[in-house]
Amino acid sequence: MTQQVAILTERISDLERQAARSGYAGSSSTRQPVQSTQPSPQTTDNPVPLEERTQSTPISGNGDTIYQSAYQDLVNGKYDLAVQGFKGYLQSFPNTNLADNAYYWIGEAHYARQQFDDAAQSFSVVIADFPYGDKISAAILKLAYSQIALGQTTPARENLQKVITMFPNSNEAALAQAKLGELQ
Repeated sequence: MTQQVAILTERISDLERQAARSGYAGSSSTRQPVQSTQPSPQTTDNPVPLEERTQSTPISGNGDTIYQSAYQDLVNGKYDLAVQGFKGYLQSFPNTNLADNAYYWIGEAHYARQQFDDAAQSFSVVIADFPYGDKISAAILKLAYSQIALGQTTPARENLQKVITMFPNSNEAALAQAKLGELQ
């Protein structure tokens, strides 16, 4: 249930960002990271080349429809279909403003299935390739959660601290602070 609430909350944020990009009134502004003078913590030892990240058959059709279908699969707990759909979306539409979101949701699907290595890789793609995207704070947080699940507490702590430092007033910062407290 908590996972579904988190997914729905993220979906609302996605819709608000889409509305803002389209110029519709009433949408919230996107978050921008606070500039940090410290080097960013290592997010992954083995970055995966783009062609390997999206190995899937390209999908023909409307990008928004494909993305929404994959997202519905995710919300409905059809994680394998969601991953397949988002990978197909990325293969067919690699340069859209939803590419970072697609990688993020692939990570969420892997995380929900407790495939923490795969989740960490997907969240690392968001961090490395979309450092100013609207999913960056959530991706760093979920990378840290994945690292905790994998027993990698040192990089997890660094990433939790990174969320707090870069996005001090975000929901993700509050969650990162709570998780750091649990790790003490």
